[in-house]
Formats: sequence, C-alpha cells, structure tokens
Amino acid sequence: MSAYHKKQKEKRRKNLFRKWHRRVGFSAALFLINLAVTGILLNHSEALELHKHFVKSDWLVNWYGIDAPNKMTCFNTSDNDKPLCQLGEKRTVGNQLLELEAPDLIGVVEYQGFYYVASPEQISLYTRQWELVESVVKDPRLASSISSIGIQSQAITFLAEQPNESIAESNLMNKIIVTAGRQHYLFDSEDLSWTASDIDTASIQTPQPTTDFSLEKLQAIYLDHQINYLKLVQDLHSGRIFNGIGKWATDIVAIIIILLAISGFLAWQKRTKI
Repeated sequence: MSAYHKKQKEKRRKNLFRKWHRRVGFSAALFLINLAVTGILLNHSEALELHKHFVKSDWLVNWYGIDAPNKMTCFNTSDNDKPLCQLGEKRTVGNQLLELEAPDLIGVVEYQGFYYVASPEQISLYTRQWELVESVVKDPRLASSISSIGIQSQAITFLAEQPNESIAESNLMNKIIVTAGRQHYLFDSEDLSWTASDIDTASIQTPQPTTDFSLEKLQAIYLDHQINYLKLVQDLHSGRIFNGIGKWATDIVAIIIILLAISGFLAWQKRTKI
C-alpha cells in the first residue's frame, strides 16, 4: 500500500472516530444534563421542601405499580361531613390528608374541645382544627395494646352551701376510658396518666366505625400522596425510575462518559504533538 493510500485510510479512520465521538458525546450530554439538574434539586431539597409536595399523576402511580388498599376504617366526628378515616398508613379528615404514616386507627372521642385519637400503642391529641398537640405513648404497665377508647358519663351532685338553699343540682361529668385487654383505664387528659378502674362496660360510649365515607375518594387521596418530588428526583438522578434496566443503563452511560473523557484527552494530546 502506497503512502498516499495509507494517509487516506488514516484520515478516514480519524473522521469516523470523530463522528462517533460526537454522536456518543451528544447522547451522553443529555444524561449529564439530567444529572446536573437533578443534582442541584437534591442539593437544595430541604429548602425547596421536595419531601412535602406530591406528584398527582395516575400514569406515574401506575408506572411505579402502586395500588391503594381496599380496606378502610372511619369514625364520625362532630363535623359529620368530615369523618376521621384511615387507609393503609394514611390518615385523613374528610378530603384532607392528616398524616402520611399513622398507626392503626382504633377510635376517636371528643373531650373538652379536643379530639383524642386512639391507636394500639398511643393516644394522639388534636385541636378542633386537627392540629396535632401531642402523642402520648401508652403506659408500660398496660400489658396489652389499646383496643378501644370511649367516654363514660357519670352523674354528680352539687349540694347547696346553706341549709335553707335548694338542696342539690345534678350534672354530668365525662371521663375518657381506654380499654387494653380486659382492663379499663381512666385516662387523665391533664397529667396524661393512666389509672386502672373497675367500670361497667355498659356505661362506656364507644365510637363505632362508619361506612358512610366513599372508599374511592379515600383511595384517590391515598394515591395522590404516594410519590413526593424528592423520591421522583432521586429516582431520576439514579435511573431507578426505569426499574432495574434504568440502573444498568445509568452504569453503562457512566462508563461511556469515562471512556469519552479518556479518548478525548488522548485525541487532544496527539494533536498537540503534531
């Protein structure tokens, strides 16, 4: 082969290399832009509160393969159109999401302007606007988990201070009663204490679950609060949004970028020596 033909062959080889180098580099650039944008978002995720905002998209929920549970638990409150409900780990009041990760709902009672919500291992205190005041873990002396919460109304009599005044005045005093196993406990809302009590079960008004609320509405609320923007950005950044294939594709593109960087440096070095 003559020197001319060798030179032409080398030129064609270099042109082919540059062409594929540009094509692969352009494809990798799209991946790098995704890494850069999602990386910036992750770096400022707390300031942007990405974990507090959710993506409401049916197709994305289906893509992740998320299904809503079919069993719900609801209890009526003083606002009849806003029952307290739980589906899975989500807890709602009417159409409003109350908690993202809540323990099983046992019951709710209203006492002195507050809502007391019972779970197997705790009682949570809410205002009338459903703002959480505090959660009280059950007394360790309670051998069993909480099975119910209710109100006992007890008649009390106030005697007159002077003998010649009216003899008595009757009123009702309510008490919060918690049942754990076979034992009833008086729950003091002021010092948050638990006192074992021998109370007639028939005198306790225990809230009963309701089925008036729509399961479809509750499932819609559940699905709308499954994927927050933080999870979406993290999955886009790592490639996990495309399941196992996405992770491998991310690794392959990362290797290609490394090879492009090395080949680009070698090509530049050869040109500087000419």
